[in-house]
Amino acid sequence: MKVRSRWPLRVVGVLVFGLLASAPLRLSPSQREEQPRFALDPEVEGIARYLEWRAPASLAPSLRRQVANALVEESRQTGLDPLLILAVIAVESDFVPDAVSAAQAKGLLQIRDVAAREIVKHEELPEKSALEPEEVVQLRLGIRYLALMTRRFSSLDRALAAWNAGPVAVARELASSGTVPDRWLSFARKVARERRHLRTHFGQDAATKLAVAPGSPVAPE
Repeated sequence: MKVRSRWPLRVVGVLVFGLLASAPLRLSPSQREEQPRFALDPEVEGIARYLEWRAPASLAPSLRRQVANALVEESRQTGLDPLLILAVIAVESDFVPDAVSAAQAKGLLQIRDVAAREIVKHEELPEKSALEPEEVVQLRLGIRYLALMTRRFSSLDRALAAWNAGPVAVARELASSGTVPDRWLSFARKVARERRHLRTHFGQDAATKLAVAPGSPVAPE
């Protein structure tokens, strides 16, 4: 005598498959050894650890990782020293990702909309930036703009003055007097001081590994 199941065979099959799929995957020791191991980027890891130490409250763990990754990617793309970027972030926003100034400068690097539009007009960000948080995209745009200033001006001090006071104002002063007013260079001095602190924190060997090679637009001092 055949007993009819209350469950159609198709449904039973789906249930069995679901149970198998939800069961923990057990691997033998040899199989575990064969699993691919993905190497972590030491530069990203170093900066992520620094951000955890420097800004544990303002940068959530997931955002911290994305910030570190974007900073390293953009430093390699532009040739900027990662420690210089970190120093500008420290002076501009003190690592507060959603900071907004009275002049409506935004994010970790306090980039203004007019500067962001200039970068977007001439450069393309990585495709994945379309899925990144606004704070990370602002960081990428800010790094690109900082790199643009270093290309336009002959020294890091002048580039940082242009970053802070605006490239048009700095270019006008250079054309008329050949120098940059001291009040604009004070920002560059703050960044240089913070950069020295970062080198002390990371140690000379680590700072050398994080920095770009000599001959790039903004090599370590």
